[in-house]
Amino acid sequence: MRFLGIKMKAKVLRLSLILIVFSCLFQKASAQHGNEWINYNQQYIKISVGKTASYRIDYFTLIDAAIDLGFNLSAQDPRKIQMFHNGAEVPIYVAGEADGKFNSYDFIEFYGEINDGQLDKGLYENPGDQPHDRLSLITDSTAYYLTFGTSGTPLRLKNYGNSSYGSYTAQPFFLQEEFKTYSDDYFYGEPYPIISNTGTTNLYFSEYTTGEGHSSRRFGFGQGSVGPIRTETINSKFYEPSGPAPVLSYKFYGVTD
Repeated sequence: MRFLGIKMKAKVLRLSLILIVFSCLFQKASAQHGNEWINYNQQYIKISVGKTASYRIDYFTLIDAAIDLGFNLSAQDPRKIQMFHNGAEVPIYVAGEADGKFNSYDFIEFYGEINDGQLDKGLYENPGDQPHDRLSLITDSTAYYLTFGTSGTPLRLKNYGNSSYGSYTAQPFFLQEEFKTYSDDYFYGEPYPIISNTGTTNLYFSEYTTGEGHSSRRFGFGQGSVGPIRTETINSKFYEPSGPAPVLSYKFYGVTD
């Protein structure tokens, strides 16, 4: 059995996802091609991200990219800088933009996230067969695109400062999500057995089918299982008993030998 779906066929289980609080749903916008955000009169600097973290781009890093693209960074207005990811603009912090010049001590900061499986949904014959969208089937790397816009007001992260902490009322608790995905093994989806005089051969369709994706090692009583029982520990950091009780969600699927 494997953790991943909710559908169980037989003896062997694999884990694919443990999720606390809630799960996410991605829906493709109809009649959208994914390139509507691109202004073909502007140039874009591609920034690859392979880890969820805060990133800083300094003047000297940016000027090298500007030279490669053939434009003068010093002549650009940093107040027009925009950043896009997955077809949507994301807010950034631009230090020193108020003077309208990108100086050698200026920099850009943004919060970047690794690639997930939202775009993989289109690979499945039935999008509902995707086990989850927390882990990409292809790569964990993604790209953010930086450009100098010509119109509109770019999204910004703002500095916030307040030292009057004594006037604040302490909150008794906050909600936090913890999740765990598995990539120990890969399940190729529901097989289609072909029976002949020489035995049975499992065939798989080229499109992605039920449950296909990364998973844990098999566990249960079937062939190839690592054992009948698998124990998983999820840490509830800073758990506050006065708040709502934790909610545990998980997905699994089963296969026969």
